[in-house]
This record gives sequence, structure tokens and C-alpha cells, in this order.
Amino acid sequence: MTDWIAVTGPATTGRGVAAAPPGQGLIDRGTLYFDLTLDRKQTGEQALIGYAEHRGWARGLSLHLDPDQGVRLRQRQGGSQHALDLACRIPADRRRLRLAYAWAAPDRRCRLTLETAAGEMLATADGFGPLPLPGEDVPALFGANATAELHPSVQWMGLARGAVPGGMGAALGAGSFVLTPSGAVRADRLKLGDLVMTADHGAQPVRWMRAQAMPGFGSLTPVRLRAPYFGAHTDLVMAPNAHVLMRGAEVEYLFGEDEVLVQARLLTRGSLAVPETRRPLVGFVALGFERQEVLFVDGCGVATVPMGPQVQLARRALQGYEVVPLLAMRDRARNPAAA
Repeated sequence: MTDWIAVTGPATTGRGVAAAPPGQGLIDRGTLYFDLTLDRKQTGEQALIGYAEHRGWARGLSLHLDPDQGVRLRQRQGGSQHALDLACRIPADRRRLRLAYAWAAPDRRCRLTLETAAGEMLATADGFGPLPLPGEDVPALFGANATAELHPSVQWMGLARGAVPGGMGAALGAGSFVLTPSGAVRADRLKLGDLVMTADHGAQPVRWMRAQAMPGFGSLTPVRLRAPYFGAHTDLVMAPNAHVLMRGAEVEYLFGEDEVLVQARLLTRGSLAVPETRRPLVGFVALGFERQEVLFVDGCGVATVPMGPQVQLARRALQGYEVVPLLAMRDRARNPAAA
């Protein structure tokens, strides 16, 4: 499991992760993670972060983003330099973003990835020959007297030792209980090959899984579904991009379907779910099967993480504007006196 070294930025509201600095060594495998909210009118290049140290030898790192051109990364350590560009155009309606730069210096490979807050991948770029991050530079990025300058669009920035796996934004809380043929089992105790009950195909074996603690800030703020409004017996914590199964008279009336899927982050617009902000790091487990399945998580239906961008969802997934009337009808049904 990837270890988070530090997290900082305005979205952390004083709850940032400040682990002990790595010291004088090198971080040869790591990930810099950025949660961004760009101005819809923003044009031209902006420096997301930049710092430089000059103590006998020059070193520094900078990341620039241009909504029309993409991302440009530059790094220097003495006479060694590294550059990686990610070419893409960011639509004006996709300005809540997550940017990650992952490197593995011993393997001489690195990658830039840019996705929306909803988990839609916009672009990736692979590079060769990255430079490790000096441990003594961590205070320049995250310390109380950090010299690195963050652009106002950066909601939070994190540094992890090792690669941060994809798909965690749509994962289950590690303590969630998933229904199996032998009863409910905590998600973080499942293993590859274990059978799990699904809504459409009965018992299915787990084909892949990822466990990871993730910072609970900005677009990655977890969601707490309040029992019993989603069929759950207790409150459930899940990642914001997880798809929750919804059914009932309101669903049939509005959409003409028995069941639909709604991303958990969209459910906080009503009173049936709230952002989970009590912990800076939250453990998640992502489960994958041969196809996307709907699992029974403590009585609530939750779709598994898609294994690729072209995977067909197990049910129709609602858009944000469609969720608004659905939650309004649910709220009125829950509290008729307020109608």
C-alpha cells in the first residue's frame, strides 16, 4: 500500500497529513498528486507549483498547465534535467481535475495523468528517465516554511511514496461489509478468487482488487450515506465516484426505469448523504470482476469499479442535473412537513 508522506493546501483546512520528512535520502518511487479547480474563464499557461533550491548545486521542479495545450513538467538536479509534456485540451465544463505525476527512477519510467473529478480520464503521457525527488526537498514543498508557491487553483497537493493506483475514487470504504455466499465479509478482508454475491450474476470471483488509503479532501472527499435511505442498515462511507443503486417510485416516475446508478458525490446535494470530513486519510478497497457488477454492501447496492474506459455500466448512470429532482422528491417523501 502506498504511503502518503504529506498533504497540504487550502482544502485540507488544517487537517493536512504531515508525516516526518524522509531525511537526506532520495524518493526514487513516488507520486505527486494535485486536486484542481480551474477558473472556467482561465486561458493561457499557469504555474501550478514551482520551487528551486540553490545550495552548491541547482535543483527544482515546476508544473505548468494550459487549458488549451496541456501540462508541462520540468525538473532539474545539478546537471541533470527531466521534462515531460502531456498534450490535451481541457473543456470549459471539465475544470475540476485531478493531476498525478508518478515516477519510478530505478525503472527509468514516469507518467502524467489528468482526469476529471468524476473520474473521466482526459489524457495520459509516459516519460523516460525521471529524476528521484531529494528527501530534503520535502520541506520546501510541504513544510511550515515551504518555499514552493501553489497556484490558487490547487485545492490540495499530496506526496506519496510509490504509485497511487487508479480507480480509488470509486472504491468502497475498507470497513464496508460485502455480501458473500457465506455471509457478510469486510471489504479489506476479501482476497483474490473469493466469491461475492452480485445482483445480476449470482456468486462471482474477485478478479482484481486494490487497497489504498487516500486523502479525504477536495474532489476526493468521501461520502457518508445515511441509513436507512439507501437500503443500508448502517451509515456507509465510500469514495465520491462510487456508483450507488437507487430504485423506487421516484426513479420509475422520473426515468421510466426500475433501477439507476448515481455517483455518491452527487447525493450530497440532498439530505440523505453528507461529506465525510472527519479523517484526513481514509482506507478504500476497489474490487473488480469480469464485468461490472452490482454488489450488496450492508444492504445497499453498489457498482464495482470499471476495469476500462469502455466498460458498459451495469445500469444507467444519471447525470448531475438528473439527480437534482430525484433528491428533491426523496427529501419531500422523507419530510412531508417541509414540502
